[in-house]
Amino acid sequence: MAASLFSTEQFEFLTALPGASTRGVSRSVKKPYIRIPGNFPCAACGKVFRLKNSFYQHRYVECGKDPKFSCPHCMYKTKRKGDLQRHVLHRHV
Repeated sequence: MAASLFSTEQFEFLTALPGASTRGVSRSVKKPYIRIPGNFPCAACGKVFRLKNSFYQHRYVECGKDPKFSCPHCMYKTKRKGDLQRHVLHRHV
């Protein structure tokens, strides 16, 4: 098991921040899921995100990249695997 990145005091401080949660604790390294509200604009496309985590997801997975998941039943394409799974479940099952 991986060692914790934060001491108990640091973890308690971070989870006491407004909007912080321990939901989504990483499997490989135990660390708190910190939801930091604010305005996070994408420099490449100008889209603005309220949550830092959503901004990172956009920047590393979506922005400027071609869809890499395609439906085997139709022409639908997406950048996220979960979106394809939801599409297939709702459209083709």
